[in-house]
Amino acid sequence: MRDSIFRSALFIVALSACGVTPPTPGGDDTTGSDPTLVGQPPVNTQSSPVPLLACDYTEQADATNDYLASSGYSLEQSGVMFAGTTRTICGTINNGHFDNYFDSVDVDNYGVDLAQDGDVQVTITGDAGAISSVGVYAYRPDTGFSLGSYFYGDHGVFTAHMLAGHYEFSVEAYDVQDATVEVPYKVQITVDHPFQRCARVTHAADYVEQGDGVDAIGNDMVDVDNGQYPRATRTGGGDAPEIADMMMQAPGKYRIYGDSSARTALGSYFDRDTYAITVGPDTNQMSVRLNWGSPDADFDFYVFQPDSTVAISQAVTTKQGEDEYATFPVIPGHQYWLWVGASTSSSAMPADYDASLCPQIYTVQ
Repeated sequence: MRDSIFRSALFIVALSACGVTPPTPGGDDTTGSDPTLVGQPPVNTQSSPVPLLACDYTEQADATNDYLASSGYSLEQSGVMFAGTTRTICGTINNGHFDNYFDSVDVDNYGVDLAQDGDVQVTITGDAGAISSVGVYAYRPDTGFSLGSYFYGDHGVFTAHMLAGHYEFSVEAYDVQDATVEVPYKVQITVDHPFQRCARVTHAADYVEQGDGVDAIGNDMVDVDNGQYPRATRTGGGDAPEIADMMMQAPGKYRIYGDSSARTALGSYFDRDTYAITVGPDTNQMSVRLNWGSPDADFDFYVFQPDSTVAISQAVTTKQGEDEYATFPVIPGHQYWLWVGASTSSSAMPADYDASLCPQIYTVQ
């Protein structure tokens, strides 16, 4: 295995099938404008992403493109250059070479080049629901930049502002046993327009925080401490998530308003607030944008399944001044916990914040 934080994190993901809590890769857009790639038309903000196109590259080196292999590994150079026009890599989660040390079913690594800086959305689709953990990740060896998303519901997706350069795109499948059948997949790289798809919502709040209590611990639900493992654990009890009573369905845009107190820090955060949110029967993808009023505050957010400490998404950039942003898959009709925390990197508290929630319908093809 390569000696990097990212690759070590993926090893932990491999252990998820054994009951170990995996880390959660997540996209994070930290720009204050919309620096999309030059010459690209705007997208329809209410529709699904650009449909999957024919394969620009098809996997050819399954026997050698697994970076977890103890010998014989070689990055599969796809020759794909992303310069603003959608690019699609097609491959297969192959069975027949299950590794019971890593619990890996199959790992495929592709070399991909980005021609210029820009906002990018990456999706993975395929009939992968029967495999415990399937993810797509982007890693840049020269800088250590890494992020990704795992398959959840009917697809996986992450978004980020990515700099020009050479990347390793990795599709990884893990389980406690080999897959019963091979699973074809498509990885699509396309331009993202985050400030069209989910700009800051400025209408009156659809829900206002009200259940934190006098001690500002009434709605915590999850303790997050970056210095411990596991990083996220349930609180001791007595608190409850705030029920944000709104069924979020595209093309609607929703706003939650909250306030973070100056209480003594617990773990890596001062005040922590948890909201139970429900997505509509057609919603299979969400974007969340977190903004705050104080230039001296630093907020993060996580998205959990109820009563779980395994995040399905997160936006945790260390910075003072807004904003945090992520796009992630969801299961239609399900409830989730949106957890917002004021990081101890904040230099002044209290501070208020807005969470903009943008449900989407992604059409898998």
